Amino acid sequence: MLQALRDKTTGVFAILVLGAVIIALSMFGVSDYFTGGGNTYVAKVGEEEIGPDDFRSRLSDERSRAQAQLGTSFDPAVFDEPTRKRALLDRMVEEELLFQAARDAGAEISDARLRREIEDIESFQREGKFDPVQYQALLQSQQMSPQGFQELMRRDLTMREIPRQLEATAAISEREVDRYLALEGQTRNARYFLVPPADASPPDAAAIAKYYRDHPSEFMSEEQVSLDYVILDAADLDIDTTPDESTLRARYQEQQANFVEEEQRLASHILVAVPEGADAAAQKAAADKAARLLAEIRAGKPFADVASAESDDSGSRAAGGDLGWLEKGVTDPAFESALFALDAGANPISAPVRGSEGFHLIQLREVRPGSTKTFEEVQDELATDLLDSERERVFADQSSELIDQVYADPTSLDAAADVLKLKVERTPLFSRAGGPGVASNPKVVEAAFSDALLVEGNVSDPIDIGPNRLALVKMAEHKPRVLRPLKDVAAEVTIRVQRAQANEDVRQRALALERQLKTGATLDALAKKAGVPVIDAPGVSRKALNHDAAIVEALFKLPRTRGDEPKRALLTLPQGRYALAEVTRVIDGDPAKADKAAREQAKTLMRAALAVSETRAFVESLRKRSEVVVAEDRL
Repeated sequence: MLQALRDKTTGVFAILVLGAVIIALSMFGVSDYFTGGGNTYVAKVGEEEIGPDDFRSRLSDERSRAQAQLGTSFDPAVFDEPTRKRALLDRMVEEELLFQAARDAGAEISDARLRREIEDIESFQREGKFDPVQYQALLQSQQMSPQGFQELMRRDLTMREIPRQLEATAAISEREVDRYLALEGQTRNARYFLVPPADASPPDAAAIAKYYRDHPSEFMSEEQVSLDYVILDAADLDIDTTPDESTLRARYQEQQANFVEEEQRLASHILVAVPEGADAAAQKAAADKAARLLAEIRAGKPFADVASAESDDSGSRAAGGDLGWLEKGVTDPAFESALFALDAGANPISAPVRGSEGFHLIQLREVRPGSTKTFEEVQDELATDLLDSERERVFADQSSELIDQVYADPTSLDAAADVLKLKVERTPLFSRAGGPGVASNPKVVEAAFSDALLVEGNVSDPIDIGPNRLALVKMAEHKPRVLRPLKDVAAEVTIRVQRAQANEDVRQRALALERQLKTGATLDALAKKAGVPVIDAPGVSRKALNHDAAIVEALFKLPRTRGDEPKRALLTLPQGRYALAEVTRVIDGDPAKADKAAREQAKTLMRAALAVSETRAFVESLRKRSEVVVAEDRL
């Protein structure tokens, strides 16, 4: 999942919510006003619980991702199906099982590896390099600390450690690679024709009425709701505060550390990597290489040229080892100590430094001294921050008052609105796909179709709809799904009946042709009878682009030919299509033609497939010997 995030995300928000499979952070606070004691988990794995907030957050993430991918084709009702919810919960249980197994086995994610994983995330990079300023800013925008994000990443990496080890240790023999390459490079000589579609004749009234009666779920109206709601927005609060200079100077003294710009150093490096767990001989060889490279540089060879040719850091090698501007707290401790110990003289270069990844040669190219901003420089910023702090304080107070009022009467918004002078507004009717305004927020949509509103008629828990913005919603109107009258859907029913009849007609025609094929009729004779041409497909490969992909896939599912006897069959294709085909020859690929890179790629793919299979078996064994409790009624 983390690799997919690196490939596709453009912001840290996606890192936190898309992801496929990072377990969402637990949420605490306002919902406690509305939940009682006792067990509330949706699943329990050993002593660890998967709470309802975890589950709902994960479900909401998957719903949002599917909506972004499918657009107008997205059907939100799919995510309310019990089977979909249970499948998601099963995945969360399996993730917890893998995490516990790795933790109990002593798996540890080193700080160096965690740092590499974070630095490789594209959202935290600028011009292809990790940018600590952007890293901090993006986390702050999501109200997350670096420590919190690191723990989230560490847990995810721990959970994936056993599958990673299974893949790393999967043994693939050269004979198996040969067999894979022979199958992967296989070609087939084939011929086929598509069974022509049947003419769609207009159905009579009886057929239309019968289809309508037999398929009521296809003609239901959308479930819709309308909500009453109030919004508490910090931006709308009147804050009567005009800070004087003495107050601001006092804040300046309290927060002076915030106005210190740390010293930064422009650095390059050369890495001589040492694998984890390397023996003494390997470490000595790396140390000797680092010493040799240092000697070359001191003898006059440009540092950048040596880095480009010799460094094991693929991220900086192409740029001559350039690491950009660095400050304390973002690199390996040993690397940092050596870098900041260098004197800003004539292009100083360190002796070999042993870090967590190997030996570094560090070049200090320039220094930006640290400095402290004066009071006058930050006076306006202090005033703004003070007003923002006061706004947040008032917002927090009013949020608590809002919750207290709803807690006192969870069936109405009126008391809360009166006390806080908020306006109760109403949305138009909208479906599970959302609507305009506040109804476009996925969290609001989720609350709108929850049992708390639909069944119990209560006001929702406070919904976070943005920075310092809370919404409370209550059901105003509910229109359940109902069967639309036949007169309103007659045209739609007619099209579906015609399609169903045409599909059945072509299926019967295909089956009749198949029977004739089995009794000795030739492909050419049957194609002529059907009025369509036979298509030749000589030497077709699995990746052929000049034939229908579904036909190619079906051709490669047919048994191998024996001797001169062709394999003939009816191919069932998507969208109610059929083809009659024959394979006359199967030619395996030649493994001897594969170069070393192709064989290594084949091994990688085979290891990954084997790891998936072994991980699945391992998880199943964990479930059998672990205590897993699922609360179906809380889904």
